[in-house]
Amino acid sequence: MILLLPVNLFGQIILSEVLSNEPQGRVNLEWVEIVNTSDTFVDLAEFSFVCGQDTTHFPTGSTLGGHEFAILARWLAAPDGGDSFEGHWGDSSRYWGDAPGENFDAYQADMNLGNESASVFIIDIYDVPIDSFVWQTPAPDGISMERDPLESTSNTWRQCLDRLGSTPGLPNSGPFIAEGQVITITPRLISYRSGVREFQINCYIPNSSIGRIEVYDDAGRKKRDLATDIASGWISISWDGADGGGEMLPPGIYFVFLSLAGHLNKTHSIPVVIAP
Repeated sequence: MILLLPVNLFGQIILSEVLSNEPQGRVNLEWVEIVNTSDTFVDLAEFSFVCGQDTTHFPTGSTLGGHEFAILARWLAAPDGGDSFEGHWGDSSRYWGDAPGENFDAYQADMNLGNESASVFIIDIYDVPIDSFVWQTPAPDGISMERDPLESTSNTWRQCLDRLGSTPGLPNSGPFIAEGQVITITPRLISYRSGVREFQINCYIPNSSIGRIEVYDDAGRKKRDLATDIASGWISISWDGADGGGEMLPPGIYFVFLSLAGHLNKTHSIPVVIAP
């Protein structure tokens, strides 16, 4: 039996994440992530990646499944054991695709991504740009820039919120903070029995403001300072339900407060639950 997979020659391939400022100032760990936003396989050979004066063509026969990710790496795997995408984000076997975590496609690509400013493009077979990302300010060391929201025609980008600094081959860090919203917490309930034992707190501190994140119980007693004197920008914090002394708080309802001072003076409160 021959299995025929639907292939869309002009499916929507977009840029989804870019790491231009490599961890610890290393020079071979740059990469760009793409995603197929359609529901069917896409023929990647119908697209090219452009960075400055360099153009990378995908190999003939390469495809990308619906809503799947692929990586374009400056140095995919180093046979001599030097710095490479595989060595840092894989199992360091010097070959990509031979370990469970290496379950997405990755390609060697010509690129030299500037930390301060640069641009990358995806073009079609007619040399028409179908997507681009241009940056003019550096991201922090080892932190990627990711599309917000993913799989959208919007060209809005932000710093990755994941604690590891980037999410190659995986969905972007999220949850995304909508316009006018400055803090999200997921999940809103943790349980010592269920195995869900951390709150992930993501917040945005507006320009010229300073933030502070505190935890109070339902009687108004402060239980912990999670962060103080937070400068403007994105911050992501994990909280395991412990108080300031490292002891786990008893089951109950607690309130996470984000206080802003400076250009914007506001207090935001979100209730969370610690269950047995």
